[in-house]
Amino acid sequence: MLYEIATFISATAAFFLAISVRNLQGKVDVLRKENLKLRTQIDGDYQSALEEEVKRLLQSSSDIEVIKFLRSEKGFSLLEAKQLVDSLK
Repeated sequence: MLYEIATFISATAAFFLAISVRNLQGKVDVLRKENLKLRTQIDGDYQSALEEEVKRLLQSSSDIEVIKFLRSEKGFSLLEAKQLVDSLK
């Protein structure tokens, strides 16, 4: 009996955790899309400055290090960072 109660409680907790994780993933997706939308609206001067910074970094760092920089410091997704690095090589 005690085992069944513990199993039920564990299953219920796992269910609610799964729902919470799914909800958070949805919120992250929305924020990523909003971030991308805002980044595409920025003026050309910032884009040019960013491209120059990436070019400078590529001269002294590996592609992977530059992609990590773009992801951690600029909020790029992995795909966005890789595409930018590839376009500037």
